[in-house]
Amino acid sequence: MEDDTSEARRLLERGADANSRETPTGWSALHYAARAGNVEIVKLLLSKGADPNYLGTAPEQKGRTVISLPPIVLAQASQAMERMFPSSQIDQSLNYQDPGGPALLKSLKDPKADERYQQVIDILAKVTKHP
Repeated sequence: MEDDTSEARRLLERGADANSRETPTGWSALHYAARAGNVEIVKLLLSKGADPNYLGTAPEQKGRTVISLPPIVLAQASQAMERMFPSSQIDQSLNYQDPGGPALLKSLKDPKADERYQQVIDILAKVTKHP
């Protein structure tokens, strides 16, 4: 859902839960949309009641640390990565082995990534209780 706005809209219109947390990380769709810098999906999820303060929790996984963070922190971290690595070096610099990795890598390579991440951060800053 983090990378396909029309599919996200379709699912939510058919009754999908904007706060669903059925992922291995325990993150919500808002976490993934924020991490991918998808402004439209972030707005859509918030309009459908997504909780911007949910930290995401998951059961212990085999040798894998799961980080509990609000969506705004994921957007900020993604923006920081985008600023650190030139788009031509994203694939070589970052090796993501999670289901959202391809969408994140695609997002980071977008020439307008910094602008999109800033929009997501600004949107979430208005509704997030965490510092």
